[in-house]
Amino acid sequence: LMKKQDLRVKRTKQSFKRAILELLAKKSIEDITIREITELAVCNKNTFYLHYRDKYDLMEKICASTLYELETTMNQAHVEHYNSKEEWYLDIAKRSLDAVELDMSFYVVVLGYNKYPEFADKFRTLIVKFLCSGTGQNGIELKFKRFEAEYSSSGVVGAIQFWLKNQSTYTKNEIVAQMSNLVIGVGSVILG
Repeated sequence: LMKKQDLRVKRTKQSFKRAILELLAKKSIEDITIREITELAVCNKNTFYLHYRDKYDLMEKICASTLYELETTMNQAHVEHYNSKEEWYLDIAKRSLDAVELDMSFYVVVLGYNKYPEFADKFRTLIVKFLCSGTGQNGIELKFKRFEAEYSSSGVVGAIQFWLKNQSTYTKNEIVAQMSNLVIGVGSVILG
């Protein structure tokens, strides 16, 4: 019985996610009503409020879940397993694009069309945290590592946004190849 309930809750939350993403594709979150979300999700308001405080809470929970998936994916890339920092950086970028591809409807709306800018900021913050992990206690090293991570995170998120807006022109592998050219050319100085 418990598994059946868990499956129902999961389906309900997926319905709310699909509904808000469909609505975000058409208008801003400020203009979306709970009624619209529940009608599109084919659920009642009581069910919505059982899971979420409001539409912003719904978006925050969707974003948190998505970022958790990204972090889990990125944590599989340990810098010591690579021949160079460039190779590590590119694997992180590829893993990020793989994760985006698995939840394309979310990313196209939220990141590609920037319908929820808070997510792009949180995505960049996650990348910065990841790139700065394992940095020594040396204050100067940390200061410059932080700058490098901020710069790199903006590049990764920007490249993903570009790809989402231009999917018909560029494949995921072409974007990774372009990022590789940048990292090997310019990025090797930054990642040094």
